[in-house]
Order: sequence, then structure tokens, then C-alpha cells
Amino acid sequence: MIWLTWRQQRTEILMAMGLMGLLASFLVASALSMQNTFHQLGVGPCLGAHPGQACSNIVQTFDSSVASITSVSGWLNFVPLTFALLLGAPLVLELEQGSFRLSWTQSTTRTRWLVIKLLTIAALTVVFAVACTELMTFWRIPLDRIGGSFAPNDGFDLEGLLPPAYGLFAVAVGLSAGAVLRRTVPAAVISIAVFLPVRLAFQTFVRPYLQSPVKMIVPMMSPLSPAHGAWIMTSTFSDRHGHVLPNSSPIFAACAHASGAKGTFLSCLNAHHVFSYTVYQPGSRFWAFQGMEAGIFTAVALILFVFVFWFVKTKVS
Repeated sequence: MIWLTWRQQRTEILMAMGLMGLLASFLVASALSMQNTFHQLGVGPCLGAHPGQACSNIVQTFDSSVASITSVSGWLNFVPLTFALLLGAPLVLELEQGSFRLSWTQSTTRTRWLVIKLLTIAALTVVFAVACTELMTFWRIPLDRIGGSFAPNDGFDLEGLLPPAYGLFAVAVGLSAGAVLRRTVPAAVISIAVFLPVRLAFQTFVRPYLQSPVKMIVPMMSPLSPAHGAWIMTSTFSDRHGHVLPNSSPIFAACAHASGAKGTFLSCLNAHHVFSYTVYQPGSRFWAFQGMEAGIFTAVALILFVFVFWFVKTKVS
């Protein structure tokens, strides 16, 4: 049965390996290029607690130099979905073509057939996702040193525990749709249509509140700030009690008008008792957030795998 499963999935596995090879070539080559630029510009020594203007310029130069490379980072979020679609397709195709009936008429029971199929798909999805995670973590080394990896659309979705969890969720959605519809293309479309909105909705409405964010209210020009790697959710101006000042506040207009004659804009705000107001998630919560989000997506994936097992075993004939 294992040999037969390999024979049926070898095309998709070889395609996934080819895709992995292309991805690895790009990520390794571009990572080495970014790391070389990072060291040539001397960015490392500028990552202290209070970098000066010269260091700010160096970091900006680095960001500009690698912008053409980092612009593709958003597309890397599709990698777990791509592997999930490839690896889940053979089972859905079997259901569509009815070839599963041949296996069921041999010595293989429905339960054994389903268990081997689903475990193989899940294991391959995790293996490829973990390999991608290692590559993307290596790729982001200089970027994480500068800005951390907690903020959405940076490294949080590409590193740690999430890519395997996302991959399992995507393949589970596709298999569920395929089991019900017995059509490969519609199942793939549904997988994409569900995976992307759910991920975006979770990132926007759930992730920020997995733990209560920290609020920091400090005087203007204070050296205090969230530690490196924090996820800054809000950064604005407020009074000493944390009441956010609207953009129409006359203080801003007065300080903008007077800053040239009486000092900087920030010192003027400080004189008017305006405070810096920051809402953030500390970088120390990175792994806690990773664990909670990965656990939720993995749990949903397991539920869907159980549904596929039950549906195919009891409803498909």
C-alpha cells in the first residue's frame, strides 16, 4: 500500500522537490547577497540601543539596496498553500476518477487505505513546509536583525511553527472540498478561496489579541521605547492619561508654526505636555504567539482530516 501510494504521488512529489530546488536556489543566493550588503555597509554596529543619524542613514541605504529582493517576501506566504495543493491533488484525483474502488476490492480495507493516504499527505506537507521554514529563516537573518520578525507581513508568517500549520490547514481544506465534490479543480479553487481570507482575518482580528497588548506612555523625546523586535501596533500622540490626540488638535498646528523659531517640533510638543503613546506586543512573546496560532490552525486541520476520513469511509462508494 505504501509502495502504491508512492507510485500514485511520485509525480506531485517530484514537482514539489523541483519547486523546492528553485525556491532554495533563489533564497540562498539572495540571502548571501543581502548578508554581503549588510556587512559591507556596516549595519551590524548600528543596531545598538540609540543609533545616531549616521546609522539611520546606513540602515536606510541597506533597505533601499535590498528592496528589489525583499519585495518578493509577500509571495512567500503562498509557499505552504502551493505545496499543499500539489500533495493533496492525487487523493482528490482518485476520488474524481473512481480509481479508489480498485484498492477497496483488493485486500486493503477502507480504513487502512484512508489512514495511509492521509498520513502520507500530512507528513509530506510538514516535511516540505519545515524545509521552506528553514530556508526562509536563513533568508531573513539580516532583516530580522534590523527589525525583528514579529510584525505581520515580516518574518512572523514565514518562520517558526506557522508554515507547517498553514500547510496542514490548506491541504485539509482542499481534501475536505475534494471529498465532498470529487472534483480536483473546484477543490483547489475552494482551498485558495478559504485559506487566504481565513489567514488574513486571523492576522487582522485575532492575532493582535491573543495576549493583551502593552501600552507605553512616555514624555516626548524620552529615551524609553519598546525593546527591539516588538510588534508596534499603534504609535501616536496622547495626553498623560493615554487619550489619543486627534490630528485636528490645535497643538500640532501651533508647534508646526513655531518650531522654526523656538526649537524642534518634538520639543514644542513636550512643552505642551504631549506624550508618546505606543501599543505593542513585546518581542519576548514571539514564540507564545507562534504556538497559539499554529495550535489553532493545526487543530482545525486535524478536525478537517477527521471529517475527510469519516466522509470518504461512510459516504463514498
